[in-house]
Amino acid sequence: MASVRRCRRSGYAGIVAAMLLATPVGSIAQQRPLLGRAGPYDVSLRVPAPGPSRVGVPRPGPGDYRLGLTAAPKEGCVMPVTFTLRVGGPSPGDAGMPMGHGAMEGMAGMPMGFAGIPATRGASGTAWQPDSTPTHAYHRMAGRWSLMQHYNLLVDYDRQGGPRGGEQLNSLNWWMGMARRQIGRAELMARLMLSLDPATATPRGYPLLYQSGESYGGHPLVDRQHPHDLLMETATRLRYAVRPDTALSLYAALSGEPALGPPGFPHRLSAMDTPPAPISHHWQDSTHITFGVLTAGVAHRNVQVEGSAFTGREPDEHRWNLDPIHIDSFAGRVTFNPGRDWSLQASYGYLHSPEALHPEEDVRRTTFSAMHNRPLAHGGNWASTFVWGCNRQRGANSDSLLLESTMNLARRSTLLGRLEWVNKLGEELDVKPPEHKLGITQLTLGGLHELTPGRSYETGVGAAITFNWAPRELDRLYGRSPVGFWLFLRIRPAPMRHGM
Repeated sequence: MASVRRCRRSGYAGIVAAMLLATPVGSIAQQRPLLGRAGPYDVSLRVPAPGPSRVGVPRPGPGDYRLGLTAAPKEGCVMPVTFTLRVGGPSPGDAGMPMGHGAMEGMAGMPMGFAGIPATRGASGTAWQPDSTPTHAYHRMAGRWSLMQHYNLLVDYDRQGGPRGGEQLNSLNWWMGMARRQIGRAELMARLMLSLDPATATPRGYPLLYQSGESYGGHPLVDRQHPHDLLMETATRLRYAVRPDTALSLYAALSGEPALGPPGFPHRLSAMDTPPAPISHHWQDSTHITFGVLTAGVAHRNVQVEGSAFTGREPDEHRWNLDPIHIDSFAGRVTFNPGRDWSLQASYGYLHSPEALHPEEDVRRTTFSAMHNRPLAHGGNWASTFVWGCNRQRGANSDSLLLESTMNLARRSTLLGRLEWVNKLGEELDVKPPEHKLGITQLTLGGLHELTPGRSYETGVGAAITFNWAPRELDRLYGRSPVGFWLFLRIRPAPMRHGM
């Protein structure tokens, strides 16, 4: 712990530099380099204000170490400095080094990253999100394992207007458990994600006007969002640090997410408080539950390049089991995080026979997305996502656009919105002619108020309204500009506090 008094002449307190030799005291002959490079290692911390500050110092292994501390105040300043070094096992690495074993992983319980990749950058599957995105989860250490638990529970009343509408009381939910540990230069991760949607949202899902995708009872699901499978993800990932800022990765999943599209909508912070699924889901991120996935990738600083082989067939209507695995499809994705608040991705995939009702049809999907996150004053946060997705099948392209945003104000109230446009075929909406393209626009606006501020969990109540616009030829089936309405209760962990 370094404590610095502000200089009377200057607005800066100066620089505190900690230097740790990579040689245990009394064992100079047994010098152990850190990631192939001998010490010393310098860690500098600019202290912007008086009071305590922290800096993590990487250590190559257990033992006692010499710590050299230098203070570089501005000329004429008096700057008393104290520094406490805790010994008794390896410390976590900084953002550029793999973590060590056994110690608390980060400041204020926030897990640290691996090979220069902050833990907050990880989203669903192997996808990335902005580094500044808050993590709604619980974290603790169990020996050398880092354990994390996420969940999100929505209980909602859904009413969709018009002749094709309906109403239903639902619960949309998921739970995820993750375990990580470092083994030398490698990191092993195992993740399990479960959902009770097949029971709480019914086997046919819930009413959602103009939604399409998947089937039930031998018929396409139209104007309904299908439930998620019990086994949303059953996956493991191995990462190996070839350099302090470069890692190779291998992800294998019985059920999981290939490298295609942005993070799945249930796990995007910009979508997590919005009750309905996007009607552009099957143009952008529908592969977020895929049975049988292998993904290899390389990440260097703020760029990740990945390739996946996976099962092209979408999950069937039997949501409680594992579906057959046939590795017959592929995808590639490039992700670039230009700063802490941005994440950009472009991807392309070939999906072999995704629809059970049309096994002869393949889909070629191209996506681009831009995610932005901005921390606000008093613990608030503003998360936004833009996605373009295009499906090519039967020799024709079908496009979709999505813009969604969630703004949390001082962790008490949340404003949410989503605007979509999708070019759907008549067949997808069960209207004739089946090849006719129909441009559908949907706008959802809503808000939520937190009931339990300051707790380890967040409970909020909210409401949302959905406006729809479609070609006039659909008026006889849907009515003119039907409206959907949602009342909901949401429960999830409070955001973890990020370390330095």
